[in-house]
Amino acid sequence: MKKFPKFSQETVVDELYEIETSEGCHEDYIEDYETELDFYLSNVMSDTYETYVKEYCSENFDIAISNELTFKIIDDLIDKIKDNN
Repeated sequence: MKKFPKFSQETVVDELYEIETSEGCHEDYIEDYETELDFYLSNVMSDTYETYVKEYCSENFDIAISNELTFKIIDDLIDKIKDNN
């Protein structure tokens, strides 16, 4: 049986931040955007990112999260990307 790490909103935001600020985790190219920030936010701002966050939590933490928590995670992630780039 796979052992899952303890879920915390901060941990999810930190892990998603590492993913979204890695060029290799994007299907497009940084050169396609006016700024680096726009590139890093491109996935997060997509219509399907809510589903991605829910699947990420399910697969990596074995937990189902509410829509409300999903949006809080996305908002925190957007703030973290903006604050650090």
